[in-house]
Amino acid sequence: MKRDLDAAFANEVAIQIPNMTIQDLVANQDCNIIGLVIGKTQTKRFQDKKNPECMRWKLQFTIRDSPTELINGTAWGTEEYITKLSSLFQINDTIELTCCHVQLKPPNVDEKWCPATSSQYHLSMNEPNSTIRQYRGNGYIEIAALANLPLHAPGQHSSIGEIAALGSNANGQSVNILAAVKQVKQPVSFVTRDGRNVQRCEVKLFDHTCEEFELTIWDSEFITLAKNWVSRENILSIINAKLVYNNYKNKVAAKCDATTLIVTNPSSEEAHNLYRHAQTVNISLEVEEEFIKKTFEPERMSIYDFIESKANGNNFNAEILCCITEINLSDSSRIKPVCMRCRECKTRLTSFTCSNSYCPVYMKLGIDPELTFDIFVNLTDHTGSLNNVKLSQKCCMDILSYEPKDIDKMKAKQLNDLKKSLVLERMRVSVMYKPWQQEKDRSRSLVLSCIPADLNDLITYSKLN
Repeated sequence: MKRDLDAAFANEVAIQIPNMTIQDLVANQDCNIIGLVIGKTQTKRFQDKKNPECMRWKLQFTIRDSPTELINGTAWGTEEYITKLSSLFQINDTIELTCCHVQLKPPNVDEKWCPATSSQYHLSMNEPNSTIRQYRGNGYIEIAALANLPLHAPGQHSSIGEIAALGSNANGQSVNILAAVKQVKQPVSFVTRDGRNVQRCEVKLFDHTCEEFELTIWDSEFITLAKNWVSRENILSIINAKLVYNNYKNKVAAKCDATTLIVTNPSSEEAHNLYRHAQTVNISLEVEEEFIKKTFEPERMSIYDFIESKANGNNFNAEILCCITEINLSDSSRIKPVCMRCRECKTRLTSFTCSNSYCPVYMKLGIDPELTFDIFVNLTDHTGSLNNVKLSQKCCMDILSYEPKDIDKMKAKQLNDLKKSLVLERMRVSVMYKPWQQEKDRSRSLVLSCIPADLNDLITYSKLN
């Protein structure tokens, strides 16, 4: 009952408070404000100075409502209030803040613990009157579009090559980085000495000047954002990254802190050029090459053992004696065996027009597509089955003895005959597994080779059982 009364009172108060933009804010005034969340930190607790026996909680965030206006905000309250408030929004959401109090930024303090902003003010929210909710009203489209708008003018990013050249002198410096995502590793959880549960996520970046650069993320809000990044598909503008020199690895890396902001796929010529560079290598082929280069010697195992090994979360290569029980080589298959891709950016196409807005041939009619294999198999042995495992391009060529253009021209009967020649034949299959969170489960396992089994294979694998 008390919560309902508090909510009703908060709504009544919010109606009486003026709606304002960041540019129009006035110190020591309460306001309602709408903006795009461009920064947010995980909730934090600390000892209340007035009552040392109690703990207070806070949530920090940064919003923008125009190309030039940014402001930081902090919500204060009990654990229940702050936790609930934090659950209501994420980075890149458009939100409405009600009953905010406008304060002057303390000199040299706000930007030490928060991102640098254009506003001279800071928003303060307190329990129970202040609220946050998702916004979809007037002006939503314009505000949401700010998600891809750069925070800095062109030329204000350092190349990774320049950063790496700093060596040990880089330690402690803050830089702006424009880079493409190469890999997002699975977050690692552990407990600190003071009993806190924390996560660490490592992201591999690259640009025109450097093939690999490490960014470490500790904040859970940025980790949530990073889980949506896709290798070579996302360009990041990282504002105020902190450089760290690793003496053990003898190289420079970067990390995010409370002052860092990240814009995903910024709409700038610099970012577009970097995206085109990232797409110059065939993504699927490169991923396959990466699998092969980083694999260990294949270990003979059953499908049951393969499934059990996946739970460890590590890369491994398995050699399995099994049968292909299904392959998408018939006209009734949900997934066609050949797909069209744009030659420029490698995006999958459904027509002769590329829908990727970053591609040089975006929305041009009648482009010449590239045909690639898109073949999946079900593998079965006496211990179980692996479903929807993708075949590498090389493996497709080896077992089919046809190129994609030949498969694409085949009639239904030809495809069915080809399928019959492969299904239920005993094969020695090399399957690579890599825990790669950006992709669907089926593409985490990749068939590198598929060779008809001989008598020696049958003898060898019979000894495993």
